Amino acid sequence: MKRTVVLVFTLALVFGSAEATQVIRSTPRQIADVSELAVQGKVSRVQSYWNADHTRIMTEARIAVDETFKGNAGSVVRVVQIGGTVGNVQMTTHGAVAWKNGQEVVLFLERAGSDTYQVAGLSLGKFDVRRDGRTGQAQIERPADGGARQLSADGATSTPNRTEVVSVDQFIREALGRR
Repeated sequence: MKRTVVLVFTLALVFGSAEATQVIRSTPRQIADVSELAVQGKVSRVQSYWNADHTRIMTEARIAVDETFKGNAGSVVRVVQIGGTVGNVQMTTHGAVAWKNGQEVVLFLERAGSDTYQVAGLSLGKFDVRRDGRTGQAQIERPADGGARQLSADGATSTPNRTEVVSVDQFIREALGRR
């Protein structure tokens, strides 16, 4: 028994503390409050690359902006995050956003650099837009509890079982506290 305790203690000293991503459960309103920009648009390009020091892989998504709800965005917004795949090397950041070319999104963004942004609250500040098949209206499916999502230890987001579909306009009005 003593050897096991010593081994565990030794391994803890050698490898140090584990790093983890922690995301506090937040509503869209809370995320919008800390955001500099709120936009709706389409992902036009996704590219992963090594940073200048070759110590981290970064991913940049370019968003062709259709509408700006908060702040001043140009026609394209560059969104960066840690993680991605370059060649045979993959770096994963739990809670990071998954991007797909052509995907329509509503984003709440914080400044990351002079000309780049990051999604507020990691993946909590990204909302996928879907179109009503009959009317073409832009909609967001959200949890019925006001839009808060939970992030599990493996980086997956989960929502309560009950969901509701609201128009993007209604969603933005509520998130930004507008009537």
